[in-house]
Amino acid sequence: MQMHHDVKGQLPPSVLRIVVGTVRGKPVYGAGMSGWVTLFPFLEEENFYEELDLEKGPNDFENRELVARTPAVHLCPSMPDLELDPGSSSYALSTGSEYYRDYENNGAVIDALNVYDREDEEGGCKPAIEPATASGTVSVEGKPISGMVVTLQPIGTTTGPKATAAIVNGNFTFDEKARLHGGQYLVRFTVMPSSLISRLPEEASETAVPAGSVVPRKYDIDSKLTWNLTPGAENTSTFEIELRQPDP
Repeated sequence: MQMHHDVKGQLPPSVLRIVVGTVRGKPVYGAGMSGWVTLFPFLEEENFYEELDLEKGPNDFENRELVARTPAVHLCPSMPDLELDPGSSSYALSTGSEYYRDYENNGAVIDALNVYDREDEEGGCKPAIEPATASGTVSVEGKPISGMVVTLQPIGTTTGPKATAAIVNGNFTFDEKARLHGGQYLVRFTVMPSSLISRLPEEASETAVPAGSVVPRKYDIDSKLTWNLTPGAENTSTFEIELRQPDP
């Protein structure tokens, strides 16, 4: 990852963009290979990299057999290959995008999959699926909080994607760049790493989460909070959560 950044000047995108067709003479873009493939030349996997057709998707004929393989460097020695789906890595990948399946560079962590399925988008036009936007407020003991992250995770028949937003002075926003679809989402809250909290705007320092605070499981991994989003509507919500100090 460091070598990629040194050479390219940026982290890899979470997914490579490919042209999958045209609409009214304009290209339709889809998600191709994940950011994993961009690391192959830096991991002594140049031959594998050159075999892949980066203009095609992982499920296209040209790549179908190749993406079922996982280079040894992508496997943790403590995890046998048999525990993974074909083409998966046992590591998570920190990429240059804060959004799942994005082509920009802002910084995030995505899951272990080596490849992604197609997600079409009209080039030069609005996305093929009208996105939903959302915003809200978060408070602890009735006071706005900063230095936390809210995650919306699609559930049920919602097609996604998963998205995160920073909470600053009790406010958060998911704009069209988050590419949220209409449907039901599980809502989870986590505390930012201290290195990110220290970089919050000065005006947020008074509302910053207390050092060492932990989000109770009922608001995070065991959350039952849900939110129904409607495309084109003003989706707003208010959350009152709790924080605790870690057990001694």
